[in-house]
Amino acid sequence: MINKLFASPKPGITDDEYRAKIKYQVNFLTIVIILTVAITMLLASLQKSPASRSFLRGFSSGILGGGIGTIITSRILFHNRKYLHKSKIKATDERLQEITHRANTITFIMLLIVSYIAIC
Repeated sequence: MINKLFASPKPGITDDEYRAKIKYQVNFLTIVIILTVAITMLLASLQKSPASRSFLRGFSSGILGGGIGTIITSRILFHNRKYLHKSKIKATDERLQEITHRANTITFIMLLIVSYIAIC
């Protein structure tokens, strides 16, 4: 499962294998977004302070809107075979994989910090 989610595609992967990998990642992202929104809405309902409730509701709405936009965009783009092929070529380039890995690490750390702040 972790290999399907986070491993970089290997050179020589077919377009159909790449499409299946991307669909798996988008489905995982969908589950993460649903859980994040549910948890923040639950935390908002448990808060006594109106300011905390308002922040958590806004935070969950932002995540929900961004997540829905990302999911719709990815599903539309990956039904386009030319875009899928270009994306696969970029994904199998080792130089771009290193840059993407660093950017994803920074993004993950930022999301953890924001989540921690929201929980506090």
